[in-house]
Amino acid sequence: MFKKLYQKFTVHLLIISIILMATKYLLTHLKLDIVTPYFAYIILLFVIVAATFQYVLLRSVISNPRKFILFFLGGTISKLFLYFGFLVYFLLVVSVSPKIFIFNFAIIYIIYTMFEIVSTLYQLKKIGDINQKDKQIE
Repeated sequence: MFKKLYQKFTVHLLIISIILMATKYLLTHLKLDIVTPYFAYIILLFVIVAATFQYVLLRSVISNPRKFILFFLGGTISKLFLYFGFLVYFLLVVSVSPKIFIFNFAIIYIIYTMFEIVSTLYQLKKIGDINQKDKQIE
């Protein structure tokens, strides 16, 4: 069950990432100056963090469903600190255009966060349905 849920999440995550990269190239091709040159790095960060977070979250829910809230909130806070550190690094060290970079980061953050919430709710429902079937069999 874990493997199937995680594979489905990963496939959807990659599809969203490909769509975002295609949008980036389209906007760049149209010469719209609203895309940061570091767009791919932002996408890469979100893909790695989302995949890792979902892996840990699914493992924790399957092994001990009562600790879901602890893992979810802890993971969310950890992600926020990681994202904030990424923003600070790029704004202070790499010295990118702040308005465009923060705009791109915020849009991508919203898209991936909505995706993660919807996916997590779907996975919890699937896990709950399976647990209900197991209880009915007993």
